[in-house]
Amino acid sequence: MDYVISVSYGNDSIAMMQWAHERGLRDVAVVYCDTGWAAPEWEARITLGEALAKKLGFAPFRLKSMGM
Repeated sequence: MDYVISVSYGNDSIAMMQWAHERGLRDVAVVYCDTGWAAPEWEARITLGEALAKKLGFAPFRLKSMGM
């Protein structure tokens, strides 16, 4: 991968993905780190964000935090 976008899948993350797509960036990894702190319903937002990443031609990844 040439680029990495660290995301929470909040509005700012979605905007960053859109910005990267509009600039024609290729080989982009979109990385979400599961800290275990998100509300259970946030999973649906993550799933939608990963689908958007794929639609834009990016590769979504999930990491699991080791904890604090």
